[in-house]
Amino acid sequence: MNSITERRVIHQVKIDPKISAPKIAASTSNTLGRSVSAETVRRVLRKAGYNGRVARKKPLIGKRNRVKRLKFAKEHILKPQQFWNEVIFSDESKFNIFGSDGRLMVWRKPNTSHHPKHTTPTVKHRGGSVMVWGVYGCVGGRKASIH
Repeated sequence: MNSITERRVIHQVKIDPKISAPKIAASTSNTLGRSVSAETVRRVLRKAGYNGRVARKKPLIGKRNRVKRLKFAKEHILKPQQFWNEVIFSDESKFNIFGSDGRLMVWRKPNTSHHPKHTTPTVKHRGGSVMVWGVYGCVGGRKASIH
């Protein structure tokens, strides 16, 4: 694969980081008119500093909700301290007792899948979790929190 084709592969990943190596290999093969393997694509991407990882998760906030949040913030940014003294904020969070809900990817050599460094310990029934809820606000001008 020449440097122009390598740059084209890297460009595809910059445009769409979620594209798979086999899809890039197929489109590159069509462009070049000869076979390009997915492993060659992976090698080019690794050489350029890209590594395959599990994507981090974040809450999905739709465009309409983002607009509503921005409108709320603009309406309330100049409110006086007395207004905020009578507002309370609450939130909740889930904490896993053992392990994670997500996937864990590992780079390893062949025939080393059962090596302790390449495994993730588990427990029966997923280990459980605890949901925590808390409230924060101002009472009489002083900060207070309830857990």
